[in-house]
Amino acid sequence: MKALQLSLVGALAVIAIAALTNTRSTEAAETKAMELGNFSVSLTVKDIKASKAFYEKLDFKQVSGRLEQNWVVLQNG
Repeated sequence: MKALQLSLVGALAVIAIAALTNTRSTEAAETKAMELGNFSVSLTVKDIKASKAFYEKLDFKQVSGRLEQNWVVLQNG
């Protein structure tokens, strides 16, 4: 199986941390997301075209790789 390379720039971690920590400002009572920087996750998939289409619906953009070589790098945010 060929690997689909994904650069999930903070998406999964922000969701996890937001669920665990609900930081509120005492003055404005706003929820603030923590800036986590960049990290990446590599996934092996059965259908790279379907996977790429799925992540593009979540606003990921291809920043590197070649679909005809069965690998791409996607990035969000």
